[in-house]
Amino acid sequence: EGSVTEIEGCLSVPDYVGEVTRPESVTVKALNEKGEEIRIVAKGLYRKALCHEIDHLNGILFTDIAEKIYTQDQYDRIMEARAAEKEAATKGEN
Repeated sequence: EGSVTEIEGCLSVPDYVGEVTRPESVTVKALNEKGEEIRIVAKGLYRKALCHEIDHLNGILFTDIAEKIYTQDQYDRIMEARAAEKEAATKGEN
């Protein structure tokens, strides 16, 4: 299927976030507590978390695959500016 680019962070890399592209949905094969094979189909936040944690198992951090990396302060300022622009545009429509 498709892919989606979203902001991602990690407790292993405090104070940084990055734009990471991941699949829109994933199917993960795993073993349950009885050693039986299971399949997990995931979308949304669960999909994002599975991909992120599987990357950790493979020695990959989000900073290794991020298209852009921001400090948390930089990202907060970007989001504040976007919110202000949106608010100004909404006021201009009225």
